[in-house]
Amino acid sequence: MQGWQVETEADLTADNLARLFANEISTIRIPGFANSDECRAVARAMREAKFADYGHNRPVQFIGMTQFNYRFRPKAEYFAAVPAAYAAQNAVFERSFNAVERMMGHLRRVHRGPVAIAVEPDGQRYFAGILRRTVEGGSLHADYAPYTAPGYEVGRLEAQITWNLYVEALDSGGETSLFDRRWAPARKGDEVLDNYGLDMGLVDGARCQRFRPTVGDAVLFNTLNLHRVGGGPKDSQGIRLQVGSFIGRMPEGNLVLWS
Repeated sequence: MQGWQVETEADLTADNLARLFANEISTIRIPGFANSDECRAVARAMREAKFADYGHNRPVQFIGMTQFNYRFRPKAEYFAAVPAAYAAQNAVFERSFNAVERMMGHLRRVHRGPVAIAVEPDGQRYFAGILRRTVEGGSLHADYAPYTAPGYEVGRLEAQITWNLYVEALDSGGETSLFDRRWAPARKGDEVLDNYGLDMGLVDGARCQRFRPTVGDAVLFNTLNLHRVGGGPKDSQGIRLQVGSFIGRMPEGNLVLWS
């Protein structure tokens, strides 16, 4: 697939959204997605909530759930856990605002097809809108449901992006490094691939765009591009608190969200 034609951040428009899915541009930023009062309210509610962690030596804690944590478990276990994940998320959103609904509103204004939370053909609803807390950085990874969630409805998608709203950020450091290099692993049949802790040699010689979290802004990028999040220096103050989900474009042209 062709790499970026534009490396600078773009605005959210119908054309730019299509170009992001096609990996022709690197990022879209929505400045002022949330105002300062809303960000403080989300951060306050998150700080008082109970977090879980990913395991696998990943220094990130979360509220809600991820399909990643169920990728080697029966699908029924994932969907059985969805109601409790929404209850934990709602405990935060009820004290602030629903960031997922707001993002879907932005997408509906520029996308001609339907935009909704992902559902299975039998009506089972996915969880969308994970809330994360981290100070340290993360390892090189990529995200693409056809490789990590075969057998799920989202595994049918044809392109995948993500969005993150930052409600609190480190005072220095914490940049995301996004590489113009697609994840293209060797795969056997419907094998579920592990997409974290990838070899940094995969991005040797690749163009890289780095962006720091800006409180109140939402940033979107294509998740099949390899990426990693850096930590802050030892004397850095604060913590990174964010809300986000994946957005998949299905073969029928509709957009679906899940985490």
